[in-house]
Amino acid sequence: MHKECVLLTRAFEAENQTARYAPLGLLGNPFFGSSGYEFTVEGCEIISESNKLLRAIVASRDEEKPRPIWVVKSTAFPASFPLAAESRVEETISNDTELNILHAYVPLFAMKSGAVRSALHLLGERLTFHDFDLMIAAYVDKVLATPDTELASYGVMGPEALEEFANAFGADRREAITQAFGSLEDERKEEFAEVADMRAMRLSGDGAELNPEEGDEIDSTLGDAPGTGIIVAAESEGAEDSRPYAAVADYIIEYTREHLSAVIARALRVYVDRGLIAAGNEFDITKAPRKTFAAIVQFARCRYSQVVLMWDGFTNWGEIERELRSKIVGILSEMRWSVDGLAVPVFLVEAGAAPELEDSFASSTKLDWDFPGLLELGENPEAVTLSIVDRWLANAAIPGVTPLTVADPGIAALVDAADGSMHRFIRLGQEAIEHAADRGAVSIDEAAVASAIEVADAFVPSTDEPV
Repeated sequence: MHKECVLLTRAFEAENQTARYAPLGLLGNPFFGSSGYEFTVEGCEIISESNKLLRAIVASRDEEKPRPIWVVKSTAFPASFPLAAESRVEETISNDTELNILHAYVPLFAMKSGAVRSALHLLGERLTFHDFDLMIAAYVDKVLATPDTELASYGVMGPEALEEFANAFGADRREAITQAFGSLEDERKEEFAEVADMRAMRLSGDGAELNPEEGDEIDSTLGDAPGTGIIVAAESEGAEDSRPYAAVADYIIEYTREHLSAVIARALRVYVDRGLIAAGNEFDITKAPRKTFAAIVQFARCRYSQVVLMWDGFTNWGEIERELRSKIVGILSEMRWSVDGLAVPVFLVEAGAAPELEDSFASSTKLDWDFPGLLELGENPEAVTLSIVDRWLANAAIPGVTPLTVADPGIAALVDAADGSMHRFIRLGQEAIEHAADRGAVSIDEAAVASAIEVADAFVPSTDEPV
């Protein structure tokens, strides 16, 4: 394979692996372009702006009370630019286990089902379909630390069974969770897979309760998911063998109902009975969505270092009736405070598009997605502009770490080798950082620079690529 192809393949594979670049003090490679923008100033500007938001999100993990983040999307460039930056942030926090972040992306149009319900639905969906057994394990870890011996299920299970489970959990937590709740399966009862669950159709809006502590999440009018609580003969024969810690699961579920949320407890029960798909649907079935929302964020934080709620799509905000806009602003503010310290809201809004919302979140950390390098280069996009390179490197730096700059020997050597061409410098920068990351190096050293020059000198541009 041509070395250039190896470079691209390696970069694609490593793009979301922040641990790979951490020895260099970087969240990622600032010179690896988004799809369709490889080795261009546009690509690096998109990466830079996305890294600006990613840095703020990563920094929020270490803050006791992180402020909301308000991203101003420039309208001076095609909508594809901020869209690409947002997509890159989502892809990174979705796939990078080192970051350990759970997020929900909620466009404005999704709020037609309710501002709280839309976020609750998307958050519950992502929570369920991202190694749900590890989510349960992280929660069980907390439950084992504070047992409730007054619960009826504790008496049925007995302290010896819980101790035995705790020992198994300490030895292999995923296997212990499987032996208590069952294996990860989309659907355990295929005969119910096509049966419609009509409960959600009876629920709409965000409920009337003003305080997350008020209102019951579940009552007798809601009913149960199809196929739950039904044990057929074929299942009962091997049930004890497949779930030797079934009594522990019953205890964990009752504990959850008493100490956290009836909806989350029901979702765990449905996971045992039906599997992931049916369990994921349960988070929507609540008569107190605000209360359930706060509980699910608390549940998620047992596993995740941060929960991020991203709201976008405010282009048509002004077309919404004034009273409804005011209601949405109030609910989003209420949601923010109900999970203060547990989740960070992120708003991606065009300048001046949602003034009422901006006023309500005036204390937010403000970020501008204005792609300044494109304007700074102007009519000479090929010039190696050092201030632009420094900004790319700074935005890619891990929060709290001194960023690389053009004054660093390795970066300075790449600037010299670029012969005044920004296009060539981007190619050199990408390879140098990949080469250093491959070796776990803590700097852009001579070996990385030499490899970068070798790749750049060997590359023959295609006829449709900038020279």
